[in-house]
Amino acid sequence: MNNTREQLNRAIAAIKSRQFETAREVLKVLINKDPNLVDAWLLYAYVAPSRDQARQCLERALRIDPHNPRGLK
Repeated sequence: MNNTREQLNRAIAAIKSRQFETAREVLKVLINKDPNLVDAWLLYAYVAPSRDQARQCLERALRIDPHNPRGLK
């Protein structure tokens, strides 16, 4: 398993455990490393500290992949 997938899985586990700050930290590192990582933007939208930031993350994900089914939901 590659490091990106491992980190995404770590963020997902943190979200499931309701450790949103930990998830945000992991996702920030991933996004800084690869700003076009749609899955990281979508997950960050879920744990964003505000609705405005969540909306911005979703918009960013859809700019990268306009047909992403999870982003369109």
